[in-house]
Parts: sequence; C-alpha cells; structure tokens
Amino acid sequence: MSHSHLAEGYLKLAIDQAQELRDYANEKRTWWELGNHYRRSGQDSFVKGCQVKEMNIIRHHGFKDDEPPCLEERIKLHLEFEEFSECYRLAKRYKELLVQKYQEYYEAIYDLIQESEQLTKQYKQKGPSNTLTVSIEKAALLHELTVIQMDHQMFRAALKSADRGLQDIHHCKKSSATLYMGLLELKAEAQWQLREFTIETYVNTSNQLLEIIQTHTKNPRLQAEQKMAVYKQRVEIHMYYNQEARANHFKALWHEAKTQFESVSRNEKVSEPFDFGSRITPSHRMLLQSDVFTIQVKVLLLEPVIVHIVCYDMALSIHWLMEEVKTKTWQTHGYEPMINHMRTQGSDILSTDSLQDVIFEQNQVVDAIVTGTVLKSALEIYLNGCERLDVRISSTIRNVLSNVEHGKIPLKGLLSKEQIPVIKQVLERMNLINELDLSYNFL
Repeated sequence: MSHSHLAEGYLKLAIDQAQELRDYANEKRTWWELGNHYRRSGQDSFVKGCQVKEMNIIRHHGFKDDEPPCLEERIKLHLEFEEFSECYRLAKRYKELLVQKYQEYYEAIYDLIQESEQLTKQYKQKGPSNTLTVSIEKAALLHELTVIQMDHQMFRAALKSADRGLQDIHHCKKSSATLYMGLLELKAEAQWQLREFTIETYVNTSNQLLEIIQTHTKNPRLQAEQKMAVYKQRVEIHMYYNQEARANHFKALWHEAKTQFESVSRNEKVSEPFDFGSRITPSHRMLLQSDVFTIQVKVLLLEPVIVHIVCYDMALSIHWLMEEVKTKTWQTHGYEPMINHMRTQGSDILSTDSLQDVIFEQNQVVDAIVTGTVLKSALEIYLNGCERLDVRISSTIRNVLSNVEHGKIPLKGLLSKEQIPVIKQVLERMNLINELDLSYNFL
C-alpha cells in the first residue's frame, strides 16, 4: 500500500474516532488535514467535500471564529476551478460574518474574484495561440493573474497559471524572453512555497531561470540582482535537504553577485540634486525597455478599487498609464474614472513623466487621484454590466436602452431574474431618470 493510501486511511480513522468521542475540534481539524492530503495527491474532487464537512462542524458546534478563514479557503478553491458564481455566493456570506472594521478583508476577496474572472474571460476571448501577438497577450494575462494569485497565497493556482503561460509562449520564448523569465520566476517561487516536489524539480526550474537570466539580461546591475534572488532560493532549497556543501556553494555565488551589484551601483552616475518640491527626483536606474512590469494602481473613487496594469515598455509616459487605468477600471468595475493626476511614494507625478523615472519596483503602488467619473449611456452601462457579471444580453432590453430619451426607461414586462443585477447598476449609474416603468415584471 502506498504512503498516500496509508495517510488517507489514518486520517479517516482519526475522523471516525473523533466522531465517536464527539471531539468536534479534532474532527474539524482532521477534515481540514484530509482535504490538504487530497490536494497534495491531486484528488481535487474530494477536497470540496472535506471543506463542506469542516464548515458544517464549524456552524453547528460553535466554532464561529473559524468560519471566515474557512470561507476564504473555499472561495480560493472555487476560484482555481473558475467557478465564479459559487465564489460570489460564498463571498456574500463572508461579508455578512465580518464586522464593519474588517470589511476591508471582504473588499480584498471581492476584488480578487472580480479580477480573476475578468482576466480569465480576457484570456479565453483571445482564442488559440496561433500568432506571436496572441501568444504574448495570453501569456501576459496569465502573468498578471499569477501575480495576483501569489499575492493571495494561492500557490497551487499560481503554479497552474504560470505553467499555462509558459506553454503559450514556449514556441516563441526568444522573442518574449522577459515575459518568459517573469513567469518562470513565479513558477519557481510557487513550487518552493508548496514544498511538494522533489529536489530535482526545484533545481531544474532554478537552472532554467539562471540560463535565461545569463543569456537575456544584459544590464549588469539587473542581472546581478536577479541572480541574487535565485541563489538565495537555492541556499534555502539545499539547506532544507541538508545538503550543506551545495548550500555553501550557492552562498558563495550569492556573495559574488552581491559584490557585482554593489560595484555596478557605485559606478552609476548620480545626477545633480534639483529642487523638485513634492515631485519625485527622476531615477537613473537602468531598466531594460523589454522588461515586463506590473503596476498596482489604487483608483480613488468614492469606494477605492485596485487595478493591475502590465507594461512592456518603461519608456512610456504616465499619460499612457492613466489611459490604461481608465480602460481597465471601466472593464472590471463599471466606472470610467476622470483622473486628474497620480501619486506614488508620497509624491505627485505628471502625465508627461516617463514610467522608468518613477516606477522602481514590481507591483509598485500608484494612487490615481479622481475628480469624478465619465457619464455613460444606459446602453453602455447595460452592456458593460452584462460582460462583468456574466449575464446574457437581452436583445429586447438592448433595443429599449439604445433609444432612451429624456430619462424615460420603459422596461414593462421585460425583466427576468438574471437581468436584475445589471438593471440595478443601470439605474444606479445613469445620470438622470425621469420616468421608469417596471410594471408586469413578476420576479
């Protein structure tokens, strides 16, 4: 009998014993451990059942403090399998459980669901990877999704997304080397966080990463920085497996890379100080134009939202970033912000600034200062809402909304239950409604 079957047998026996003793705390914990066992062994169909059993014990036997984290785990599992309707259902319960001061946790989970759903839709809409452009666009979407999943500690989902992205551009990795490297870095980190693979697997991914860094990254400072990150992880891997000699070897390589990094940094020209007031002093950090950077933008609407923007060319201007943020916010949240200016690290940045002068690190947070939102027609809001909420477009409602005049909306007998969330947003976000006919809608 395999170790996996033995472990499963022991856990099931422990559950039986806990049930006999009515030891609900141990039963709850063991259902959680059995679910993790099934996850590690790839038996994902059994994991949901374990989570439901755990949740039933939590609800029926007074473990109310455990319900929010359990719900969060369930939401993330359904997200991994792209079961977005179930995610929203569980998120509603999650919101009900949290007191007001912890609502930010709900907002983070809700944003995670929305962003994951939107990126997944965009990925699927691209179709097969039969051209270089489509392949790179699909891999970039998966890179963005993987970053989000890593931020939320969804390491198994992140590993799947990174692998898919690498497959999409495997045939053209020379022409998209930076994107390939970024996905490979995320894959290496996700593998290591899971701690479920052989040392050969970790080393193989690490060696691939070192090879692409050596051949692609021409900037000495950036190359040294990237190598330091890989060597640091290699030290951790070999220490984990008690391979002290190999760990020491990579410690030495890390120190060499650190020395190179510091040497290049000292030799970089430092600009004369200028008085920029509240402005950021432009950085002379050399960033390769081909580097893929993800920028995290906080759009300061009445209810702030986060959007992630992927950039392939750091020579682009902040004006480009503003336009991307407007488009992304409209696509994912249903509002097109009117952006006055942006701020990062406590300083204003102008639309004419270059990204490479103000963005210094991956996932740097930038605030978008908003003066309002662009007014949209009833039809625009409806079509956008159907896309975001995955609701079938009603041709009848579309025709009615395309001819709205003087704030009159005749929806007499046209609504079905599934259309209500979208129509609700139309009514909330329209500029002016003088007359609304909802008669004969039996819902």
